[in-house]
Amino acid sequence: MNASAPLNYDDYPRSILRSEPYHEPLPGLVESLDSYGERLGIAHNVQRRSLEFVVLAKPQTAIYASRHCQHSRGPSIWTDSPVEASVQYAARLEEMTQQPGVAKLGLGWMHKCITSAGALRASKAWCPMCLRESFTGRRPLYVPLLWHLTGCDVCVVHRTWLQSSCPRCRAKFPRCSGSRIPMQQCPQCSHHLSDDDRATDQSNQLMDEAIWAAEALADMLCKLRALPPEEGPVQPDLRTAIKSAAARNLCRSTNEFLALAGIPKGTYSSLLNGGKASLLLWLQVAMAADISLAGLFSHRYWHEDVRGEAIRWRPLLSARKLTKPLPWNKIQDEARSQMAAQGGETVRELGRRLNIDANHLRQGLGDLAAELDADAKAKKARVRASATEALAQELLRAKKSLKEACVRVSGRALAKRLGLSRHSVQFAAAMQLLNSK
Repeated sequence: MNASAPLNYDDYPRSILRSEPYHEPLPGLVESLDSYGERLGIAHNVQRRSLEFVVLAKPQTAIYASRHCQHSRGPSIWTDSPVEASVQYAARLEEMTQQPGVAKLGLGWMHKCITSAGALRASKAWCPMCLRESFTGRRPLYVPLLWHLTGCDVCVVHRTWLQSSCPRCRAKFPRCSGSRIPMQQCPQCSHHLSDDDRATDQSNQLMDEAIWAAEALADMLCKLRALPPEEGPVQPDLRTAIKSAAARNLCRSTNEFLALAGIPKGTYSSLLNGGKASLLLWLQVAMAADISLAGLFSHRYWHEDVRGEAIRWRPLLSARKLTKPLPWNKIQDEARSQMAAQGGETVRELGRRLNIDANHLRQGLGDLAAELDADAKAKKARVRASATEALAQELLRAKKSLKEACVRVSGRALAKRLGLSRHSVQFAAAMQLLNSK
């Protein structure tokens, strides 16, 4: 065979790609494009990488095909990623298999709304209970797209943590490795991955929020895939989400919402200028605004309320602390009593003691907040002056002691006698006070 001759794609006519249906036993648990391509390649007895070349009709040479198709068993990196190449691959695959819905497998059809960076896991993840059911014939053998997403850490069927390492040897498996998925045994130690007791531990306090995130992602995939082509996913409007959260008293300002959702201000400015964000960031926005994740990408589902309760996943700045009615009269009396007793407590320290956000406390106290900070500053100045005076007296006694011992008096000798650093601010202030007397 001539090495420079192009491959003959007549060996794989479109009619030979049978109409292999994809799996979606439950809403949102749609099969990934990686898994569907692998099952399709197994059905036609070809490597999946070879099948990808056929689907995309790339005229590669025989040498290139022998190096990158027949001996490279690993799946492609971009098939499930939100990139334009994945859109073209899935669309041609749907045309060749005549199977409706294949074009919306993976995340390629969302490439105009989300970025590919951080969208998918670097290593494989699985639910041991799902694997056990797959290999016993209770459910089809496939890999859901949710297991590839970075924001999904829980199985929505069994409500248990997804595992990404072998329970015996702790080995991780790259998502683009050549092993069959879902795997039955660990390639390193041959341990059955379905025999994993870690998945039954639900004592973690973050389990509820992880379940909500996984169900939100499953709900988004189910609803957005059902939209007609003319109502495809749109770029989310962060400004509208913040206004909606403020109208429902979930936040009082844009800065509070950004802190609540964990969004840097630079990222916020980029999104206002039409930039794209990761799927994980939009999931954080949906959690902070308490709205449907599908509603961010479609106006049809915008008004859906998923949980109907305040968020709990940001304990330092939670919605309950910001929106609960506060007894401002008692808080003002507490601040005045602190000032009268010269407690020296700042607004931030008072808010930490009362479990109230400092910015919210400043807005409620008004001018009293500035007086409280000024009083605390004055007390700290008095304490600092008193400590400096006491240190100056000790220096004076040490100076007399050195003179009696006929030792040359210097700053180094005084600091060594008292066991202090002569470069400290307090020592310099005490020396200045001693020399002025």
